[in-house]
Amino acid sequence: TQSTWGTKAGVDPLVSNKGFLAETLGMGDFYFDIGVQIIDICLRTRNQNGGLISLPELHSLLLKQRGEFANPINEDDIERSIKKLSSLGSGMGIIVLPNGSKVFRSVPCDFNSDQITLINIASKKGFITVSDLQTSGWDSHRIDTTLHSLMNEGMVWLDNQCSPVQYWVACFFFSK
Repeated sequence: TQSTWGTKAGVDPLVSNKGFLAETLGMGDFYFDIGVQIIDICLRTRNQNGGLISLPELHSLLLKQRGEFANPINEDDIERSIKKLSSLGSGMGIIVLPNGSKVFRSVPCDFNSDQITLINIASKKGFITVSDLQTSGWDSHRIDTTLHSLMNEGMVWLDNQCSPVQYWVACFFFSK
């Protein structure tokens, strides 16, 4: 088929029709191309990370996908492209954690302050334990509610083979 041939020839059907969408979003070809590649990566990795991906990991995957002969990109280019993509709806955006780490969200959900705090604490080692949250002054109801909401979305994975039980934030799983 034409799309199979186009893929083999290195022609992306989304990119070949970029004129209207790029103009509507106010994006140049460079940032539009990055945006299409970001969406592709997010769709491919959503089952693994629940729709959250750290900016360094996204940057690494983009570099790998673009190949060694593509124009170089940095995290600032990614952020500019994401800001343009966020005009498509509430599903995409950058979350800046209190520790300064940045995570890209590609799912249509808003995070409350407890979820952001939990992700922030977990960003140090990739996972969190109940005692980590208790040390931060959280009661058991608050811990259960926050963990279960993130687990239901696939953003946190339970590892009950460890003692104490670890709750891995999926977007940090492969980077730790």
